[in-house]
Amino acid sequence: KRLRLEQRFHGVRRLLEDESLADITVAIPGGARLRAHRAILAASSDELKAQLLPKAFGWAKSVWSPSRGSAETWRWLLDWMYGCAPGLPLGLLVDAASTADHYRMHELLAEITALSISDLLGGKQAAESLTLQVLRAWALPDFVRALAERCVPLAAAYWEHL
Repeated sequence: KRLRLEQRFHGVRRLLEDESLADITVAIPGGARLRAHRAILAASSDELKAQLLPKAFGWAKSVWSPSRGSAETWRWLLDWMYGCAPGLPLGLLVDAASTADHYRMHELLAEITALSISDLLGGKQAAESLTLQVLRAWALPDFVRALAERCVPLAAAYWEHL
């Protein structure tokens, strides 16, 4: 299931596809390197603006590695920043929201917050997936995570019968 979010940066998609004007490399988890434009990243995030724009004396990073978010989330986030993201996969919702919060991507957070519960929960499987994502985001110890993974289906079944 994909959650449809509004795309604000129509037209700059071609910049992502044509790397000739790219001025920064985003080294995402797993080793992939994606070329991007610091102005686009800065326009999407107050934190990225602070980290990526040239400092005094003209210094600027040419490679930047995010400290939060999975490789799949960063691929989606870059597509979102450039206005060409498909709907947000439900499986990325919590990681995307956590990453957006960390990097102060206010517009994306507003869109995610505005989603209705019916957008988020399309049934028992979606409820289980979302709950497990939240639990994983809390970085629970393995024992507690294993316990939660056993309890989540039981809780989802309980709510389904109400």
